[in-house]
Amino acid sequence: ERNSRNTNGINFNRANGKIEDGMLIVQPDAPNASGSYDPQIKFEGLELEAKNYNKVKFRMKRDVLPDIDDRKRNEVLEFYFQTSVAPNIDAEKCVYVKFPTNQDLADWFEVEADLGGHEKWTDVITGFRFDPTNHNGIYYIDYIEFSKSENLKTDKWYDMYIDYAVENHLI
Repeated sequence: ERNSRNTNGINFNRANGKIEDGMLIVQPDAPNASGSYDPQIKFEGLELEAKNYNKVKFRMKRDVLPDIDDRKRNEVLEFYFQTSVAPNIDAEKCVYVKFPTNQDLADWFEVEADLGGHEKWTDVITGFRFDPTNHNGIYYIDYIEFSKSENLKTDKWYDMYIDYAVENHLI
């Protein structure tokens, strides 16, 4: 909120959020139509020059909601953004970030994405939506950091699906 010029700052959809001990804690409030929890957090009022801030990093952890079967390990975070030229958040401005599969998500972990290769990552970034889609957990977010990637390396949007298929012996 301290980086936001918008008085709304942070909005929650299908979730409740609070700041506690310097962390943003996000808890889903109800399942969606398919029975999964689908919390979304939207940050508005930013003014980040896309050419100067082309990498985002999250430090977070997740606790499983009570009475939920948590066998899903290939979790993905959807990171949507809006720009001064294209202020709507839509599928064309989405980057998929894969959670680590080799550790307990209840321990602190970092995920990051290079955004500079995305064709819509231009102009001034005015907001973003953090969307851990269909994940049945309570999220603790220690920080969300934008920075400049010196060695910009971009992956294709479908690489995570290929990795999943290889890991599960589908191909």
